[in-house]
Amino acid sequence: MVLSRSINRGLLVAGLLMSGVLSVAAQSPQAAFAWRESSPEDEEFTVNFPAEPRMTTGKRFFGERQNNYKFHFYSVVTNNTLFLVESYEGDRPKDYDIWKVSRGADGKWGEPANLGPTVNTDKNEYYPSVAKNGNLYFTVEAPYGKGGEDIVVCKKTTGGYAAPESLPEAINSKTGEFNAFVDPDEQFIIFGAESRPGRVGSGDLYMSKKNNTGNWQPARQLPVPINSTGLDYCPYVTADKKYLIFTSNRLRKEWDSDKAVTFDEMKSLITEPGNGLDDIYWVKFNPDW
Repeated sequence: MVLSRSINRGLLVAGLLMSGVLSVAAQSPQAAFAWRESSPEDEEFTVNFPAEPRMTTGKRFFGERQNNYKFHFYSVVTNNTLFLVESYEGDRPKDYDIWKVSRGADGKWGEPANLGPTVNTDKNEYYPSVAKNGNLYFTVEAPYGKGGEDIVVCKKTTGGYAAPESLPEAINSKTGEFNAFVDPDEQFIIFGAESRPGRVGSGDLYMSKKNNTGNWQPARQLPVPINSTGLDYCPYVTADKKYLIFTSNRLRKEWDSDKAVTFDEMKSLITEPGNGLDDIYWVKFNPDW
């Protein structure tokens, strides 16, 4: 079922209470999925390419074991390596940490392994994004940061990871930045930010690029209608760099109207996309934003 209404942008998944997108594999036509965390049977959706993005129901990533994990976000490097965020260790609740799980030759997923104290702290670490060279980008409320939540990077080493470094002020600020997608070649980064001057909504998407000397340049706000008066977050750019996929809790314009509505019209406002719950959208990616 094709959910988009135009060739330039469209809706993928509607009305999720918790959602996220991920790269399944660099060469895979399956590029993203979302999870409805509140449902009795957690639902996943895959988004297929290279034609106009469309949503299809997908199988469970971990089979019956999946309900053992408290989902926040997945980020895949290859078909056999998955980074994920959990707020439980066994049956014991804790802060969000970043974990890694691998799939064996038999196609079965192994047990998740915590990335350890170099990456994880007693604060929440979440929304990992991994570059081709293994560098790990994520969000954390870092005491060494610029303020609020920062986007940091742990550079890959032969023995694991180097200590996290807060990205420069071209990206981070004193107000808070979160949910970054890093280009696999580390040439651009797209992230969410709140409370910045000129903001459109409660959280907007921004993009920073590296210059010829490898330094991050001041981030620029993505244009309307990508950014809305709601919260726009969880960005992901497909491996072919054709599409940006993101989550938004934007409201349909009819919510701003004082016009009386019928019961059927109210039912549509409440139950269809643009009702204030999280929907997943796609738009053709423009590297010149």
